[in-house]
Amino acid sequence: MDVTTNSNQTFICSFNDFIEKAEELCPRKEKWIEWVFRGHGSLDWELETSIERLCNRIHGNLTYTKELEIELLREFQRRYHFYSTNIPRESDLLQWLSIMRHNGAPTRLLDFTYSIYIAAYFAVEEYVAMKSSKGSDIYGFDIWAINSTVLGETVRLNSKRLAPKKSIEDNVNSDNVVNKFLFEHNRRRGVIQVTPFRFNEKQSFQKGIFICPIDITTSFKDNLFANGSNEKDYVKRLTFDEKKWEGSCRGSPKNGRDMGWEFLERLDDMNISRKSLFPGLQGFAESLSKYHHSYWKITTKNLNKSRR
Repeated sequence: MDVTTNSNQTFICSFNDFIEKAEELCPRKEKWIEWVFRGHGSLDWELETSIERLCNRIHGNLTYTKELEIELLREFQRRYHFYSTNIPRESDLLQWLSIMRHNGAPTRLLDFTYSIYIAAYFAVEEYVAMKSSKGSDIYGFDIWAINSTVLGETVRLNSKRLAPKKSIEDNVNSDNVVNKFLFEHNRRRGVIQVTPFRFNEKQSFQKGIFICPIDITTSFKDNLFANGSNEKDYVKRLTFDEKKWEGSCRGSPKNGRDMGWEFLERLDDMNISRKSLFPGLQGFAESLSKYHHSYWKITTKNLNKSRR
């Protein structure tokens, strides 16, 4: 049973609780996906963009984030032809930022997904990896959910001049509107939901979407809550704390009640794993170091042998 501790945080105590919450946020009868999701492998992580983390690490503040973004974008555009012949238009800034993010460069884009199960996988994968190295310092993970309907409506109401059409998604994904939101009218705080016109393979398989702060001289969190919407209706945090966990895994390498291994096992049963989210040989090979059913089979066999 889940225990709500405040207006937007819910503690999930079993995998069945998680499924119930997922069906509540993403009802199957609804064709429109209202929420988008992001998984964090630690309860201490905030919603931050990669360029925000970089600037805080270098300067201790976000004063020069805009100047750094321009320099990094220019540097990437100048050298991208070394690595690819499929070069976007110079004015298609969203496509450029998407390519940069896909390849690990710091940008203002924050990855989300339309699938709560995919968000759960990324959170659990990071949680299990960090727990094996840091131990008791890591004791849970989060899934953040943002209401994309409220987000889109906020952008539409506040930006009728920039987005006059009915479909907010059609507008914010056009070159002119994205450039105005992100690079011209960036003194106003807020976030927008964007996707580039051309998906890469990974983004397609992961049902990916970006949420992007408008004013990058302030934090993502300040931009997120600048819209004036009721926080409890706009942002939700699903918290998985091992101290509250009531589930039990039928076969983990530890042969016990382990939240992370249970999630990896259950999600693997749903065909959500690194091999399905990162198509190709590399994704399959990497999946063997994350979770495989043979882990607990071998452990169980050895345990049975020792009892004979």
